[in-house]
Amino acid sequence: MPVADDGRRASVDLPSLKALAHPLRVALLHALTTHGAQTASALAQRLGESSGSTSYHLRQLERAGFVREVAERGTARERWWERAIGPVDVWTPELVGMREGRAAAAAVLGAWSDEGSRLLQHFIDHGEDDFSPEVNDAARIATLHGHLAVDELRALTADVEALVLERLATSRIHEGDEDALRVLVQLHVFPVADRATRASTRGAP
Repeated sequence: MPVADDGRRASVDLPSLKALAHPLRVALLHALTTHGAQTASALAQRLGESSGSTSYHLRQLERAGFVREVAERGTARERWWERAIGPVDVWTPELVGMREGRAAAAAVLGAWSDEGSRLLQHFIDHGEDDFSPEVNDAARIATLHGHLAVDELRALTADVEALVLERLATSRIHEGDEDALRVLVQLHVFPVADRATRASTRGAP
């Protein structure tokens, strides 16, 4: 089960990570995170799956502690589901130190990145049609480059994440507000391995 570290971020153990490491389960969690509570049928339509398949994988995610039923919105025939946890760390030293853990973490992060990239591409392709010029002007898609020492890299990621979480927590945006935009914030900060340079310095085999 996901265990909270500081009230905001959680870590997972290997069984929970392996339970999440399925493309459809990652897609389900991503959809609930991005679009809010939904039924298995609505998720099936959104993801192009059968409702039987989404129902099964939602129950597996529920057992692992990633999603929960919204009891007050459900009926005898249809259950509503929502994300049950905050931010989760899956790439931890403990997990990636094990072969199974590293493979599962890579599968989860890869599938999560694919879902985010799909939504980003949709915005690039259709943002001008879906939203007003004011909204499009407020959005930002950028790639920034630089050189940082390890401690500077750690400080940058911590500061940016803290700022985003603070703004989201204190904003007026809440589910059900007709004037609110559901926003997806994607943050990627990582060192770039210059494999071409390394290969030339090591010499050909």
